[in-house]
Amino acid sequence: MRGLTVPIVWFDEFAFIEYVDELYTAASPAVSQASINAKKAGAPTFKLISTTPNNIDSHSGKYTKEMINSAATFSELMYDMTPAEIEDYMEKESTNNFIHIEFSYRQLGRDDKWFKKQCRDLNNDMLKIKREILLEFTKASDTAVFTEAQLDVLEQYSKDTEHSIIVHGRPIHFLTSEIDYPKSYIIGVDVSGGLARDFS
Repeated sequence: MRGLTVPIVWFDEFAFIEYVDELYTAASPAVSQASINAKKAGAPTFKLISTTPNNIDSHSGKYTKEMINSAATFSELMYDMTPAEIEDYMEKESTNNFIHIEFSYRQLGRDDKWFKKQCRDLNNDMLKIKREILLEFTKASDTAVFTEAQLDVLEQYSKDTEHSIIVHGRPIHFLTSEIDYPKSYIIGVDVSGGLARDFS
């Protein structure tokens, strides 16, 4: 993208692009001047991202989820807004000049019979169903110890509790998660790189 001047850029399957943050950063200046020229000429100009959700623990999946969280939420009321009203809405609701648009299979005219067939076609693999049909950023990855279905069950039994303590006169706030589940699991996590640079 470096050195280019283009009024339109479309990233397809954004959440699966390696080095997606570097690519996006290089593309933004390429559109900047071209968009000014396109607007003067009455021509369209935009950056468009379309994607299926990726695992949230992948670099590109996490970056994409952050982009979505920073975007304004689409509303069908926008069809009745003027360009100036949309710009005002974007200024208030988006920190990255994007609008997040997402439609469920029902909104696209599919029914539960269609959904069940898709689930069977995906071998009832909950990880794939959530990603490909329900458009959810999943908790599990392809190499996770627990399946997506197991994580969903554990989430139903988990309870987050907020805590506050005073350390050197300053309040420290943190969350703990407790799982009240009829089975016992022992989970060991090595959070350190073994480099003796932290207190893990």
